[in-house]
Amino acid sequence: MEISLAQLRRVRRLKKEYYDSIRCVFCPYFAEEVTFNSKGFMHLIYIGPRKERDRVEQYLRLKLLEKGVAMLKIATVVQEYEERILDKKIVRFWGFIGIIEGAKIKVIVRQEGAGKKHFYSIFPKWTTRNLIEK
Repeated sequence: MEISLAQLRRVRRLKKEYYDSIRCVFCPYFAEEVTFNSKGFMHLIYIGPRKERDRVEQYLRLKLLEKGVAMLKIATVVQEYEERILDKKIVRFWGFIGIIEGAKIKVIVRQEGAGKKHFYSIFPKWTTRNLIEK
């Protein structure tokens, strides 16, 4: 799959407008809202500080965004959970895996310390590994 820089820029612009319009969605699993802040959108584009994902990976993640929002609105079960200590804070990650409109995807929700839960990532999920739920 080849993605031109022009194609990627167009998709980025359109999906950024969509992303900014979301603000938050109610997630039944948490029985609370999940916010859509700049950290989530930036994680779709970048792997780390100033290290951009390749074009195809960015394009795929951005194209799945609407499906990820739809999944969070209906999620009642989490398939993955992880805690890490980053910068002296507990950071929690929840992974939701499902099939939405024929696409198997994984959506990640993140929480830093006692902060708000926010959308963090989405990607195609072709395989599943052993899962832990807390």
